[in-house]
Amino acid sequence: TTFNPIPNFAAESGPAEGVEYYDTVNGASSGGLGLTFPPLPSVVGLDGGAAVVVGGGDASDHDAAVYSDQAWIIPAGQPTSDQVINLSLSSARYGATLMAAGGGALVWGGAVEDLDAARGVWIDEAGVVVELAGAEDEAQTMFAAGLHVGTTGDSARFIVLGGTEIGSDGSHELAVTAEHALLLTVDLVQSTVGASSLDFGAEAVQLQRAGGSLTSLSDGTFWFLGGYQSFGASAAGPCGAGGGVCLPPQTLRFELTEAGAVDLSPPQLGSLPAQDGWDVGPLGASLVRQSDGSWLVVSGFGDVAVTGSSQAPTDEATLVRFEVAGADLCTTAVEEEDTL
Repeated sequence: TTFNPIPNFAAESGPAEGVEYYDTVNGASSGGLGLTFPPLPSVVGLDGGAAVVVGGGDASDHDAAVYSDQAWIIPAGQPTSDQVINLSLSSARYGATLMAAGGGALVWGGAVEDLDAARGVWIDEAGVVVELAGAEDEAQTMFAAGLHVGTTGDSARFIVLGGTEIGSDGSHELAVTAEHALLLTVDLVQSTVGASSLDFGAEAVQLQRAGGSLTSLSDGTFWFLGGYQSFGASAAGPCGAGGGVCLPPQTLRFELTEAGAVDLSPPQLGSLPAQDGWDVGPLGASLVRQSDGSWLVVSGFGDVAVTGSSQAPTDEATLVRFEVAGADLCTTAVEEEDTL
């Protein structure tokens, strides 16, 4: 049986140059290795500077989608083409979640053509691929947000939030109705991965989104934002009842205890600014940590056209501070919301 789920995002091609070099002195970029990737691969940077690229595919034709089982490890600096490691995985991956830890990365979910494929795969910077046993009963998700949260000895822990679920028949809807939240523990000696559910209580509805971002803050808390809940008719979710396009503006800040439990007391539910001239689109929003401890949120799409005209990304960005050096949020528009 061939599984061709309707994709959350569809693209016909990737950039002509998969790797470019940016000259910080002259402020210009140039083509690098002559290397191209399938559309919409998953990418993460390792601690040593190498980049891991996994999967992707041309999913523009729902009836004949083509997914990639390839992975690449691109060394830091300006490597030559023969220094790039090309790998073949046991299953094609599309919308997989990549999380870096030390000299390797965990690949979670996204096995769209083989629902029985390993939920977790470990790739190290030398090009060794290890399929991790365990967690086979967990949902096969796509476009979830993930983050490495700590390593003790040979065990590394990761959080995975949100994502759309691939059904047992290989299909899924554009409405994300499940509340996925996992704490994963990878044992690199035993080549296993264990999974336990995280309880977000009343705020679990905020996990009904895919394509979001998850990052750690300097105070040890975590910040979850962006993504979408639905591009069409939908069950009640972060945007409330009524269906339609749903790009949740809410963000969720939480703490993880030593025992692996979510601490939301008090609940820290915020919103990306969308008032007084601000419009930070949550779909595709990305984060950059600033030297003063604030975060620059670079906007994505704030709206998506279901029919008719196309939509362009918003051109706004905002700085968000989490009480850095005793200061509150740095923009009046955000501060008035009193949400972060």
